[in-house]
Amino acid sequence: MITTVEREDKVRIARFGANKIFRVDFDERSRMIDDELVKVFDNAWSTFLEQSVTKAEKIEAAEVSRRLLDQYHPYIDDYQEHRTFKRNQAEFIVQLEKIPEDAYRLTQLWRVKSSDEYPKTLFVNFNTIEEIERFRELADSLNKKPEILALQLIRNFMDLHPGYVSDPAKADT
Repeated sequence: MITTVEREDKVRIARFGANKIFRVDFDERSRMIDDELVKVFDNAWSTFLEQSVTKAEKIEAAEVSRRLLDQYHPYIDDYQEHRTFKRNQAEFIVQLEKIPEDAYRLTQLWRVKSSDEYPKTLFVNFNTIEEIERFRELADSLNKKPEILALQLIRNFMDLHPGYVSDPAKADT
């Protein structure tokens, strides 16, 4: 059972955590004071995060190192428990410190950059949640999935440049 998340951990995790967890734009969270960040964390925790962490699958520290970017490696504690879960089509890893009475304290929450698992994937970061929502609405209005529309736009742009053809079959025509 996860019994505690220290205030300093709530603040850090909410300030730097993934939009897919907190549903408040990163730029907005970066300007928040600590009390506001605690509320953002507590809202996510009570809504779904605690349950996700509690039910998450345990993984070995070596696997955590393999899945996370190098910049996170100094914070991986081999003596703590690690678990993984998915939320909004993204993978997350948590680090939990065992405390007395079969309880745990959440110390880290990382989003796994899936480009390691999907080397043909390009990730695009929009400036705001509103901007990505507008893009999704545009894709919907064209009866397309956002990722399909984005790929078509990128390929069309690349085809405008001499010497590049997105479809090698077109190179012979």
